[in-house]
Amino acid sequence: MAAGAAGVLCTAWPVADDAAAVFCIRLYPELLDGADPATAAAATTRWLRQADVGQVRELVKDARAAAGGGGLAAARSFTAITERLPMRNQAAPFGSHQDWAAFVYVGV
Repeated sequence: MAAGAAGVLCTAWPVADDAAAVFCIRLYPELLDGADPATAAAATTRWLRQADVGQVRELVKDARAAAGGGGLAAARSFTAITERLPMRNQAAPFGSHQDWAAFVYVGV
């Protein structure tokens, strides 16, 4: 922020890659729709905490389609997220505070 940025979105502790990826996939449309960063981060955190497996799969599927080709690395990333979902709680795969509570927006 000393360099002139209006704010910073960070995590208060290390977050699982899948949770961080899903958070970002959900966050960017909020920002593109014109939400201010603090509001977008709060809405994304609520969604991540409450989303069920079906909602997460749909989000990732839509993001993969929106990315178009995106290259092999992108395809593998989207596939990896959905492949690991069965190992999580089906009702709220990212419902643990470890997955959603770490995201913090600091700024104006």
